[in-house]
Amino acid sequence: MRGKRRTVQVLAALSVGALIVTGCGGDDDALSEDELVEQGNAICAEHTAPIEAAAGELLAGGQLPSEKDFGKLANETIIPEYGAQIEELRALEPPEDLSDSYAQWLDDSQSLLEQIKKDPSLITDPSNFSSVNQQADELGLASDCHAGPE
Repeated sequence: MRGKRRTVQVLAALSVGALIVTGCGGDDDALSEDELVEQGNAICAEHTAPIEAAAGELLAGGQLPSEKDFGKLANETIIPEYGAQIEELRALEPPEDLSDSYAQWLDDSQSLLEQIKKDPSLITDPSNFSSVNQQADELGLASDCHAGPE
């Protein structure tokens, strides 16, 4: 099966190359919707795991963390992981029909990240994340692509 897939990929690449040479090229880097969802979910899961682990450790005693401990979690784990997630998601090329909504989601997520950098206490209110989480849902992404507390 892999050999067959590779042959198809090579033929597709050659076809695209021929189209580009003749001036009729398309967007050969765009993912299908399924590929976007699969790759996007994988990226989100990769960055959600360390956030959940660090938050779990902090809350393991059953008490709310001190302001200092929360600040450390926010600045050393949540903010860097969320930023890296957005950056990696930007590297994906969505299909043309999702391009605008995908770009809007990432732009809104980046704007939210900038607000959180200025005021990490925003992380504690789930309503601050409702818009970007709804956008992720509309794109068909898993809950790992949600930001903030649920």
